[in-house]
Amino acid sequence: MVPGRQTLAIIKPDAVSHPILLKHIGEAIIAKGFLVKRACRVRLTLAEAKELYSVHLGKFFYERLVRHMASGPVLAMQLESTTTSDAIAAWRALLGPSKLYANLIAHSTIPIDQRPLRQQFALSDTRNMAHGSDSPDEVTREMAVFEPYLQPVTDQSQLFRLPPSILSTDTD
Repeated sequence: MVPGRQTLAIIKPDAVSHPILLKHIGEAIIAKGFLVKRACRVRLTLAEAKELYSVHLGKFFYERLVRHMASGPVLAMQLESTTTSDAIAAWRALLGPSKLYANLIAHSTIPIDQRPLRQQFALSDTRNMAHGSDSPDEVTREMAVFEPYLQPVTDQSQLFRLPPSILSTDTD
């Protein structure tokens, strides 16, 4: 990893399960100047989700969060910024605050299509569509959870393409 220019992005099960939302997130990632260097789509075990969020052990939301992260596939990506030397801050700015209501208040006067992704698409504080590591040490620790699964990405548009069934014009 390139220190400062790379970060870990995780799209949570609530967003991965919606292909049109996933495509929108991918377009936002690319538009903000990120390259997806490595990625994997994987369903975390409960043990892996607990390891990923071990810094929150003992907090009131911990069990709910780890259950959610193990409830379906996630898309983990090693992102590299082409526009800034602080990829962590850039990814977290694109996401917006993790708390849904804080997000709504903080960005209520901004047109919806210019708001952070979480304000546009979060369902709750737990189902807030994505995760962003908050420090270089956390990027390293969290990336280790996905290391066995991450694969090089040669065509990042393939990560976010819509499945043919969604593109179909059949009405039956």
